[in-house]
Amino acid sequence: MTAREEIIIFLRTHPGSAIVDIAEAAGLSHATARYHLAQLESRRRALSERWGHRRFYFPPGFDAWERRVATLLAPREGAAVLKAVAKEPWLHAREIARRERLSRHTVAGYLRRFAALGLVARAHEGRERYVVLERRASTTRRATALAEKLPRDHPGRAVLERWRR
Repeated sequence: MTAREEIIIFLRTHPGSAIVDIAEAAGLSHATARYHLAQLESRRRALSERWGHRRFYFPPGFDAWERRVATLLAPREGAAVLKAVAKEPWLHAREIARRERLSRHTVAGYLRRFAALGLVARAHEGRERYVVLERRASTTRRATALAEKLPRDHPGRAVLERWRR
């Protein structure tokens, strides 16, 4: 089996993986894995999404919205922020930061991106800002469909499955 075939198989079972994980699973150096992933992307056999200075890779079949959401939920912090909103709606961002032991800026950044993707809604009451899960039918459909595509051990899968309830 070639290195590219190993990478494709790994991406199917671990969508949203970082290059470090892909290289380790395929037994390749970081540079070799990057080369093969670039070749797979040029042939549209792999897709990537950038988050900060990291890039996460997906097999074909994930649309842009799904890639962005999975990328935001891959780090522990992103899944923790969305889980806190799902668990107890109408929290302040600073309260989420305190409970999850994250900086206010980190929480605010995740909430801003989740709101842009339609996962959370913001409400204002005077100076206070609250967040709740967005419960539109289209968001519910997309979130549950993405949960089905993600592996069981993905940090965001359990959070996305909450939209079913």
